Amino acid sequence: MSLDGFSILLGDRQVGKNFLLEQIVRKVLFALFLIMPKNVFCADYMRSYALIHAFPSDFADFKKENLDEVEFPKGLFSVRQSSQSVSTGTAALRPEQRASGSSSAGGSVPLPQVSEAMPTTGTLTSPEIKAIFPFDRIILSANAVLAGEDSMTLEIQIKNSKEQWSRWFNAGIFRGNGQSESQKEQEDGSGKMEVDVLKLNGTSEYFRYKITFKSGGADSPAVLKLAAITYANSLRTYYEKAALEKSKNFRPVKLDVPKISQAIQQVNYKGDICSPVSLAMVLSYYGIYENPIDVAAKVYDKPENIYGNWVFNTAYAGTMSLYSFVAAINTLQEAEKLLMKGIPLIASITFGPDELKNSPMNNTKGHLLVIKGFDKKGNVITNDPAAPEEKTVERVYDRAEFARAWLKNKFGVSYIINPRFFDEVTVKSSYADIYSENGVPKLIETQALMNEKLRLLETHGDRARVEALEQTTMAGTAALRPEQRASGSSSAGGSVPLPKVSEAMPTTGKNSKKLVPYAGWIQLKNLAVDMAGGFDPFGSAQGYCVVKDKIAEIEPDNNGNKKITVSAGTKFRILEKTGAKLKIMIPGGKSGFINEKHVNYLNKPLPSAEILRKKIIEATRQFLGDKYYWGGRSGFGIDCSGLVNIVYRINGIELSRNADDQFSAAKSISRENLKPGDLIFSTGETNHASKGVHPVRNPPCPKGTAAAASGRLISNGVNHVMLYAGNGRLIEATQDAGSVREISFMEKFGIDFAKAKNGMTINGRKIYFRTVFK
Repeated sequence: MSLDGFSILLGDRQVGKNFLLEQIVRKVLFALFLIMPKNVFCADYMRSYALIHAFPSDFADFKKENLDEVEFPKGLFSVRQSSQSVSTGTAALRPEQRASGSSSAGGSVPLPQVSEAMPTTGTLTSPEIKAIFPFDRIILSANAVLAGEDSMTLEIQIKNSKEQWSRWFNAGIFRGNGQSESQKEQEDGSGKMEVDVLKLNGTSEYFRYKITFKSGGADSPAVLKLAAITYANSLRTYYEKAALEKSKNFRPVKLDVPKISQAIQQVNYKGDICSPVSLAMVLSYYGIYENPIDVAAKVYDKPENIYGNWVFNTAYAGTMSLYSFVAAINTLQEAEKLLMKGIPLIASITFGPDELKNSPMNNTKGHLLVIKGFDKKGNVITNDPAAPEEKTVERVYDRAEFARAWLKNKFGVSYIINPRFFDEVTVKSSYADIYSENGVPKLIETQALMNEKLRLLETHGDRARVEALEQTTMAGTAALRPEQRASGSSSAGGSVPLPKVSEAMPTTGKNSKKLVPYAGWIQLKNLAVDMAGGFDPFGSAQGYCVVKDKIAEIEPDNNGNKKITVSAGTKFRILEKTGAKLKIMIPGGKSGFINEKHVNYLNKPLPSAEILRKKIIEATRQFLGDKYYWGGRSGFGIDCSGLVNIVYRINGIELSRNADDQFSAAKSISRENLKPGDLIFSTGETNHASKGVHPVRNPPCPKGTAAAASGRLISNGVNHVMLYAGNGRLIEATQDAGSVREISFMEKFGIDFAKAKNGMTINGRKIYFRTVFK
């Protein structure tokens, strides 16, 4: 905004009659403008993005040639083996010659005693994919189980400014036996392949990729595990403030990654193996012990005579019981979150003379090391393989200096390696039901909204058991036996170990530390791996918004012309603002537009209690007349505690999922002090002995639900929650009426509100008045 723009703030009358006064006013307003809270959107600091395709549903629109689906999570696709076999060495013979073993030149050619299957090829080709922002460099990496002579060829294609597709650029032919090859001299008018990175002459917004497998035999066909596309815009300015920001619950972390020095390796190329040595350190951390020199041999890129090909290093790790890909990190906060899960990072850095103090090197055009933690000041703890000896491998680097070397100079390029399948996933549908038991769809426990973060615990068939990180309860693991909670397994099999670090969404109240994420089963088709798109309940709210209307529409930017309807309470990361529209991130590497009038910004301070109470009641009245829906927590169906959870969430306050937990988190107040937006709780709702009121909680509950299975008793007996609307009226989602309704306290309980007292019993039900306001 220019200084002249401040006339808008002053109205039509100018201060021009008094020049001095005008200057003073302008300076004051300018100073205020500088300190006013600013919405920082992703476009301000996001220069890189990694799109991960890891679930079967991610490949629904792909072209598949000679590929068979694999039972998830063992893999995604395998090469279909030929059912015919051909005798080796007789392909050029005519049929009658093959039968007799003779040729026209005379002499016999004996047939092989063993008939061998011919090598087969399978190809997976993506549709056109639109990036969430223009990019000028792009990397394709993938994981596959390969054996013997199996190979995996990666190719990528971009659309240029003239809406023309480039050539197919070969990103490398990876072989698990160490004979991998990058392809030289690949260039056209669109760009040039520089070993493992396609660098464009301009920018593009569209790409597609192709993965071709050659499998040598039916005993061990090549199996795809995941594909990752990482792109960056080198023209975007490095935003240091966002890059250095710590999460709101930052704490020091240091992973026990073994230390290995490349300098002590007994080979003449030891100065060139920082990448495989870093990889060997991370493999050792996960219990896979390989000599660094052996790792170097397996990732060697012969045409380039290098050991640091990013695609080959991650592909090699992916041939084992690991998931590995080339990723892009934009902020140290993102790195912190991965480390807190027990996942170290292998980072690519570049720096000039003396730009990274305490480094074994004065400068480098390209170096890789392991990030294993942060100290209490937020400085970066690493294992730097360039150290002259193992006892000096551990190095601590200044937070700002390291961020420039990694995030600014190399766009945060990293190897992310994890032995578990992605333990944190995102809901990609408008909403998804979470069931109490696998295979019993009618027993809905709760709902998760688009972009909600879930922890993936295990998969079984087309479903997964998850924890809803943004929904807390005292009974989050009630349905599991103690030994199952410890191991992360279930009687159904197909277990995935629980993450090392378990965190629950911060919530209001003195009992918040006891709360854990809500658990249940969800359909796999509703999930996506989205490292950057979903709301981070443990990070900053900067650059996020939440839908405040019961339902709202999103106009997709790269998902056809079909609009997407989303629910109140859905949170989005904002890419940029254009006029009255916000460009937001949609799970699965997509983007769309939503009108600003439909959302609240999450980084703004909460308004006064009086205003906030009015907004909560306004939000609640949107649901009046809606049908009651057991387990509902969205604009598509709602129950009592789901209604309270959502209307508070819309207004920037996170409450637990269930009525009894909401009761525990709130504080008791008298009826005289009850104000609009406060909560009224009751026990023993009429008619709920057999059906229950909301997804669960104290027995009796629907037979087969998590709460019923646990036999957990709740001392307060609360099983219903209502919002006080003022003037002796309340709003509730109730199974009694089968809908959301607003009624008087008299109509609900048969007693004058003025005579009601906190904790009194009415017709066998106790009534409690509570508030979450200070």
